[in-house]
Amino acid sequence: MIKFTKIYIAVAFLFLSLLGCEKLIFDGAIEDTSGSEPKVYLSVTTRAAQSNRGFRSSINTTGTNFEDHVHSLAMVIFESESDNVVGEPYFNSNLGSGVATHAFTVEMKPGNYDFYFIANVPELETTIKNISNRASLASLMNSLRTLDGNLYKSATSSKGFPMARIYMNQKVEAGGTVYQPLPFKPKFNATDIQNVTTTYDTSGADREYVELIRVVAKLEINFDEISAGMVKEVKYHNAFGEYSLTPQTLTITSPIYAVDSKIEPIAGTNTYLYYIPEALMTIPTWSTTGDNKPINYFSITTNGDDIYNVPIITTSSDIIYSENYLAKATGTDPSFIPDYNIYRNHHYKFTVKIHQGIEILYTINPWNLVKKQLFMGYGYNVEIDEEGNITVSNTIDDCLPHKISLEAIGGAHFDIEGDNERVFGFSTDDLGVEPSFDPAKLKTTYFEEYAINTEGLAIGTPYLNIHYNGVLVKTFTK
Repeated sequence: MIKFTKIYIAVAFLFLSLLGCEKLIFDGAIEDTSGSEPKVYLSVTTRAAQSNRGFRSSINTTGTNFEDHVHSLAMVIFESESDNVVGEPYFNSNLGSGVATHAFTVEMKPGNYDFYFIANVPELETTIKNISNRASLASLMNSLRTLDGNLYKSATSSKGFPMARIYMNQKVEAGGTVYQPLPFKPKFNATDIQNVTTTYDTSGADREYVELIRVVAKLEINFDEISAGMVKEVKYHNAFGEYSLTPQTLTITSPIYAVDSKIEPIAGTNTYLYYIPEALMTIPTWSTTGDNKPINYFSITTNGDDIYNVPIITTSSDIIYSENYLAKATGTDPSFIPDYNIYRNHHYKFTVKIHQGIEILYTINPWNLVKKQLFMGYGYNVEIDEEGNITVSNTIDDCLPHKISLEAIGGAHFDIEGDNERVFGFSTDDLGVEPSFDPAKLKTTYFEEYAINTEGLAIGTPYLNIHYNGVLVKTFTK
């Protein structure tokens, strides 16, 4: 009898603790703000990895490329007309390995604000949490720090590329509740898309997500089948050893360099990848002798021990073809002045053919931004990618009632036609009754994945309703 009494007490305690969440939800939903200043409940969302293939490198088809992963995130907010921090700096260094989503809610007053985001620099947690003014944060973001040596090769499931973004002069209007906060949709001019710092003036479109910019550029070298068999070694030279979260305003006159490194091909391919910090320099010239610092370049050594040195340049034109590239990049073409600057978040892509000589097809494009987008409800997130893959995850622990129902509509369905519902979480009535009830499923580490089929539906057709505790809160449209 004593054992049963203990069990009853434990269940009753769990039940009471979960009911506290119910009170919080509905108190927040009906908050009375009469007689006080209007408030804003603003949701800022991020995901540890972007499942949408359009946001990834074109060669990342195996899901093992971690270029987009965000493992830690900091946010600091200032009033646009002030240098003082609004509230307390936010920092979370436990966003996971790329599966679970994360969101947080900020309580503010209406007004114009500047939002600063920093990702994947967990060692700055204490410093960021102690930031009290804008000058301190600007200094921190412009300071040089050593790039982890492993990140030149690739990001991993536990370590991502440092990233940053600053949204200036963002207008925040009253609205939202703790139950349903307003999503943060940054606005800026289209010409600022690749800039770390963006300012909204009088025109610009809403962005549906925070877009983070990596501090590194991406080098991609591709060989055709014949040439790949002739390559003995590919090596990178003169990569800068330090980075800053915001671009340096002046060139670094005496940069610290990383060790020259051999680049390995991606397994099963003829593609070589390398990642390098932004390298801004004055106007150096290429020489046929010496180490050519600070110019970044890679070398190709053939099986016959021929060595081709290929400087990396930035151009306003998209493509420079074949034999013209080396002439232009080494400065031997008198009609062309090479720009040896390496810019962050740019993708430098080379296709190389080695036959009697070397032919190079070169392209440069802005690297895909790390885009963060999902629907955030109170205590949960729902994310859907272009292929209909859905991730539902908790963003709060031990919350009841907490039942999210996904209803396929308009001809959409889940596994088979007529399969129109998925349920995540539990109601209060499920406690101790529902066979699938498991307290572990109420933790922030828990998520579930589904797939919805919208084939044949016209653009603009509603295809999925999200119900939270029986209330319709969101409809997704194709």
